[in-house]
Amino acid sequence: MAVPRPETELLVDTALEWLRGSSGAPALAVDVGTGSGAIALALAAHGPPGLRLVATDLSARALAVARRNALRLGLAGRVQFVLADLLAPFRCRFGLVVANLPYVPTAELEAAPPEVRREPRMALDGGPDGLRVIARLLEQAPCRLAEGGLLLLEIAPHQGRALAEMARAALSRARVEVRRDLAERERALVVHA
Repeated sequence: MAVPRPETELLVDTALEWLRGSSGAPALAVDVGTGSGAIALALAAHGPPGLRLVATDLSARALAVARRNALRLGLAGRVQFVLADLLAPFRCRFGLVVANLPYVPTAELEAAPPEVRREPRMALDGGPDGLRVIARLLEQAPCRLAEGGLLLLEIAPHQGRALAEMARAALSRARVEVRRDLAERERALVVHA
């Protein structure tokens, strides 16, 4: 599980803004690759009261940390934690899908500072181009993202164009945008279904 970084705040802020502007019943939301639970727990703490949240991770160890964090924050009853490979086990459609998945290209990870290399490899390594895990989620999105829903992905600054094209191919009627962080770097892929 990677240490949460300030760039992830853009995902949380965008998700909360969308949730506050959504009409109708509270959404069913999922934080894919939750790690420490930072995104899911921020949404549980600051999202609408009826928001139903699921947090998934491929690592049982990461889910244990996320559960402990939820208990410490008094949010354990607001989030369901599920050991899962992306959205594979689910048959429902989510109104909100948020994910900070591994997006660092393998070669960049090898050259990263020691404090980054000490983090679990599976939390960072996105394969040769950094897109391997995100591409799999985008393949699953058409069957798991509700009509009118929102998909938010944290990305590396150089991945915006490629991931926007992948998202448009997977969800042909979706509106796709790339948002910049406070340092003006492309940092989030926003897909309006």
